[in-house]
Amino acid sequence: MSVYYNFKIIDLTDPVFYELTQFKGELFNKWLNQWNNLSLNEKDICTHPVILISWLKNFHRKLSDECKIFIFYKDDQFVTAIPFQVAKKDFLFFKVYYLIVPYDHDLHSFGSSIAVDKINYVILFNTIFKNIDINSKKIWRVVFKKVDDSNLILKSVLNRNLFCNGYRSILNVCQGYENIINQLSKHFSRNLRRLKKKIESLPGIKYESFQENSKDIFDMYNRFVEMEASGWKGKSKTAIKLDQDIYNFYNDLVNQLSHSKNLILNFLSADGKDLASQFCLLFNHNLYILKIAYNEEYSKMAPGYMLLLHTLENLSKYYNLNCVNLMTSGRWQTQWEPELQKTYCLEIFPNSYKGILAKMLFFSFKQRIKIYGKKFGILN
Repeated sequence: MSVYYNFKIIDLTDPVFYELTQFKGELFNKWLNQWNNLSLNEKDICTHPVILISWLKNFHRKLSDECKIFIFYKDDQFVTAIPFQVAKKDFLFFKVYYLIVPYDHDLHSFGSSIAVDKINYVILFNTIFKNIDINSKKIWRVVFKKVDDSNLILKSVLNRNLFCNGYRSILNVCQGYENIINQLSKHFSRNLRRLKKKIESLPGIKYESFQENSKDIFDMYNRFVEMEASGWKGKSKTAIKLDQDIYNFYNDLVNQLSHSKNLILNFLSADGKDLASQFCLLFNHNLYILKIAYNEEYSKMAPGYMLLLHTLENLSKYYNLNCVNLMTSGRWQTQWEPELQKTYCLEIFPNSYKGILAKMLFFSFKQRIKIYGKKFGILN
């Protein structure tokens, strides 16, 4: 029995897009059902639709007018939806049109992941290259700006270029809390014990965790937002509260995930004051610490470290976690001896002789920029 594939493309003016960003309608339900039916292994490497749709809803104004959603079907069954925007680049004497899968720093552990099995990736991109054209010109490249090392797309047989562009800090917690602590340096372990004793001597010390249908979940979200804005993130204008689009994005996440076990808000407080807090997402045995905040008045007691220590100590209630993803690879995290997981910029080209030539030209061009950039001190 033959299998056939189909697709459609919707833009931001399509009523389906409006329906999608209201978290309802046929497309949203199909997308969510597809994600729910994935195996745990597949879920580990793809984006929850709520996160991607929340991003589209709140950031599409910052995208070009050419932003669209590509919807892919197999035998009329929904397979995946990919948001993309069209970009244009002058390359030698040509204008080259290509697609960029939208990416934002607040989604850097989730964006650029799509839910299809690895066999279908080849068919999916062949369909994109054959059927999408801009101004009667074919697309020659699809760019994913940040893809995790574990993503199944990297295991597919695609005509591609791959460039490492960063790392994430991952704490492997399969072997338990004691194993994590034993891997730390003696100096850092001693400091943690000293700081823990010091902070727990404060009056009214309290650790709180809010998850799944908690009546206070929205109040706790606002509590976190206020705390984050009161510190250095507020001064540097990177706090959630100070950007309306980002604030709305997180509002949508809280609204859509508050009735599930996916959203967790953790707090450390003493004497009626919040000392540290975490905004976390829990997916498929992985805990993502998406945002953190701490009270600078108590910075010498390292309240952020103490809350992380308590989170690690109480892993049993987080459903047999595999890892804690610290989301970035900041300097403060190195003391926790994390595993470093690579992230990549992924460029995909048509699987044809022209596509192979384009891949070689782009790779050569980028390598030359890198070599001469280092030579003349432009790039480190």
